[in-house]
Amino acid sequence: MVDRPDVLIVSTPADPPYAYSALGIRYLSAALKRAGRRVACVDCCLRDLKQDDIIRLILDSGCRLLGISAIEPGALGIIDGLGRAGFAAPVVLGGHFATFNYRALLERYPRVTCIVRGEGELTFLEVVAALLDGNGAADLAGVAGVARRSGGEVVANAPRPLIDDLDWLPLPDMDVLEVDRDLVAGFTLTGSRGCFGGCGFCSVQSFYALSPGRRWRQFSPGRVVEELAILATRFGARDAWFLDDEFVGPGAGGSRWAAEVAEGIIKAGLKLALTISSRVDVVDPELFSLLKRAGLSTVLLGVENGSPEALARLTKGTTVEQNINAILAFARLGIDARLGWIMLDPATTLEEFAANLNFLEALDPRPYHRISVATALLSIYPGTPLAETYCRPRGVPLDESFQYAWKYEDPRVNELVRAAHAWLDGTAAHRRAILAMHEGNPRDVNAVIYGHEYARAYYTFLRRTIESLRTSGARASLDDIVATPAAPAEPGAPRGAGGDAHGGEHTEHGA
Repeated sequence: MVDRPDVLIVSTPADPPYAYSALGIRYLSAALKRAGRRVACVDCCLRDLKQDDIIRLILDSGCRLLGISAIEPGALGIIDGLGRAGFAAPVVLGGHFATFNYRALLERYPRVTCIVRGEGELTFLEVVAALLDGNGAADLAGVAGVARRSGGEVVANAPRPLIDDLDWLPLPDMDVLEVDRDLVAGFTLTGSRGCFGGCGFCSVQSFYALSPGRRWRQFSPGRVVEELAILATRFGARDAWFLDDEFVGPGAGGSRWAAEVAEGIIKAGLKLALTISSRVDVVDPELFSLLKRAGLSTVLLGVENGSPEALARLTKGTTVEQNINAILAFARLGIDARLGWIMLDPATTLEEFAANLNFLEALDPRPYHRISVATALLSIYPGTPLAETYCRPRGVPLDESFQYAWKYEDPRVNELVRAAHAWLDGTAAHRRAILAMHEGNPRDVNAVIYGHEYARAYYTFLRRTIESLRTSGARASLDDIVATPAAPAEPGAPRGAGGDAHGGEHTEHGA
């Protein structure tokens, strides 16, 4: 780590640790370094660091300012611990979680100096200058995109316009990636920012809508190919995951940009297995055939549901027919489509659940995924459209993780979910699979432990439970519903030395 840096940037910890370097803090670091700042980064999402370890690391750094990328509430315990330890440097939060919970965070955590709302690079540069070179917190009043305290009240400054020309940004800090290279199992980058969709469960549109500017912006194709080439030549990358919220942008311009990126990769002779996220309504077989030639192997596909009523509730803006056509198109192209899925939302009915089981069993060939998504739960967070249209009008409370604690409107669904979890918890193979996924190769686990027989047994149980609830209603006792599952075949799970970059984790929503 840089000795006594001007700025220390950390990401909040994850359990289990991520397999990828946190891209956001590397963009911040690169922007600060270009401005002449001494910067250190610690990716707590990647390293297996406990809260006390992170607090000690921050205290020992001697930094003049601490920036925390608060992607989840895990940052709050760190802030409390720093306060108890007498940490005196300014603390600045940023990220989606901090952006949408800025008022509560500034009211509850006096050690937080201010919060960067929305896109962070330009705002954080000015925050650092105000706090380290200027008159401190008093100068924050003139920084667009900041939430702060003034006269005992929380104040949100005017929003900062989005960066229109993304090529202005320096490449993410590669020195940080170098330090962590022994921990990184896969490599990430972005080709664009923002999304043109209107999904009610997603905070992306709200995050970028805070600021004036284009909803979807892209780096130039040449810049994207340059970054991929560095990952391949300097770090020996064999795969790369585009973290774009939506890789193929809107209209003809978005498709043309994706095609130019693909053509640039092919021309440069890069041999990388690529992963992107996509909506179903931009799936053009000709375009994706070209992307496959450029290395596209996996698409995180935002299907979400097989019910038109549920798609409407989620304001997905797509149809069941588009979902089916996209899934079949990727099957024909030989591209692995991993379905983003939201099985359960507040208004899910027992009948919708049953129809979705049929949808998944007919169209998703991977038995592990069919098991994991069968009870994939909608998470509603502050800042999402559903928080405003569903939760707030009904007075749905926030839980301790700043998530809205909604309930099922159909009580039969609640009984079904309880029964499903009881079945899974009572199956030894399920427990072994979860353990093996942390230690072995998820592809092997998926194929061996969660084979077709296990998936078939699970779906049979769910259908039997649904039929029981239809005839007896939601008052049926759990003991009446949950039969002891027949133990599936239990061959030993092979231990892989590596790890599948994605491993079926993309279960709640895609793009």
